Amino acid sequence: MKTKNCVVLTGGPSVGKTTLLLELRRRGHPVIREVGTIILRSGLHHPSRDILEFQQAIFQRQIMVEGRLKNREECNRCIFLDRGIPDNVAYLTNAGLEVPDDFVSADVGHYLVCFLLEPLSFFERNGIRPDFEGLDFTEKITPLLATAYSKRGVMVINVPAMSGCLETCVAKKADMIEAISDELFRLQNQDVCVSDWPATLEVDCLGHRHIRLRLVS
Repeated sequence: MKTKNCVVLTGGPSVGKTTLLLELRRRGHPVIREVGTIILRSGLHHPSRDILEFQQAIFQRQIMVEGRLKNREECNRCIFLDRGIPDNVAYLTNAGLEVPDDFVSADVGHYLVCFLLEPLSFFERNGIRPDFEGLDFTEKITPLLATAYSKRGVMVINVPAMSGCLETCVAKKADMIEAISDELFRLQNQDVCVSDWPATLEVDCLGHRHIRLRLVS
């Protein structure tokens, strides 16, 4: 069985993905930056001009990036991705556009799990995000993202917004994601087939960075 080693972090805009991924990178984890942000910075494509063209550009580059990850011989640790292929499906669905067949048939067999960051109580503009995105947009796209991943058989785990100071919240979320990812990665290398697991997990927090997972049939 091919090892699943890619962990996707997704969510609407301004939910803290970039900040969280920076924390995971600080802790020594390999991290892949968001393709959409790279394309926006290039100025070649923009969703305000043509959403389908923009998502196609993201999809093509995402396939290339993830193809390199799948071809790595060494898969002994998790790699954290800022968004994944099903994000394209969710964004086109939200725009009311037809989703190309290759978007829904692209290989996602290397995804170990998807962490869906829940919306925060505020929206932060960074000079890159399109003007039409805001808190309402984030709240609307969040369930579409969950559906897009679940339909592809990828386990989705919600990451709550949490309250408190930013550093504390980021640390708690990173602890949660680290602990669950490590446990899932460990289990798949035993006699448990991750692809046969149900899409729901019960997570017991047993203290700092310690958890127990129970599969829910």
